[in-house]
Parts: sequence; C-alpha cells; structure tokens
Amino acid sequence: MIIERNDYDVSAWIADLINILKKRGVLMKKEDAWLVVQENIVEFIELYEGGSSPQEAFLEYTE
Repeated sequence: MIIERNDYDVSAWIADLINILKKRGVLMKKEDAWLVVQENIVEFIELYEGGSSPQEAFLEYTE
C-alpha cells in the first residue's frame, strides 16, 4: 500500500515525473515514459514515500 504524502498527491507526483522524463529528452513519447514508470514503479514509489521530488526521482533514474 502506498503511503500518501500530505504535500504531494501520488498521482500528481507521477504525472510530474512523466513530464520531466519527456521534457529532459530522455524519452520522446508519453507512452515510453509510462513504460519506464511501470517498469520501475517500486523504486519510484519508494522515492515518493521517502519525500523525494519528481526531479530527484528523475536524477536517481538517470544515474
């Protein structure tokens, strides 16, 4: 179960992460960004629950 944060709704957080993935040139299509999120959902949720921003999750993913 996802632990929701008071400061950031998980659905908005994921939508922001997808937009960052698209804008930073890592992925060209929104569908590709969704696939990356789906394939790495456990790691992204852990980052979300730990208080990371979508930008921090992006940096973690691209390292």
